Amino acid sequence: MSKIVSLTQEECGKHFEIKVGDFLIISLLENPSTGYFWKEDERNRRTSGKEYLKLVADSFIPPANPLPGAGGVRIFAYQAVLEGEAGLKFILQGPGGQKADTVKYYFTIGH
Repeated sequence: MSKIVSLTQEECGKHFEIKVGDFLIISLLENPSTGYFWKEDERNRRTSGKEYLKLVADSFIPPANPLPGAGGVRIFAYQAVLEGEAGLKFILQGPGGQKADTVKYYFTIGH
């Protein structure tokens, strides 16, 4: 049976063991009204042309109380589709394409 693994910026840099069929939910704080937003560096979930983690959703959840300038949460959802080693890297990109922050997660995907 597949499971859901939920991660935040607090788990950045850590290694996780998951299984094929499991889902990953990555939640990153974001405030697009400031010009900063999270984007995935897709090269990290593919190795040797193989895609180990398939992106199934990318969405923004605004704050419950939408005050001007209030931030929300960027959600990236993946499903593990192949056994092997994979990583996810996200870049907080600012105005003009500047990189403000980077977070990475590492996975061993078993069967």
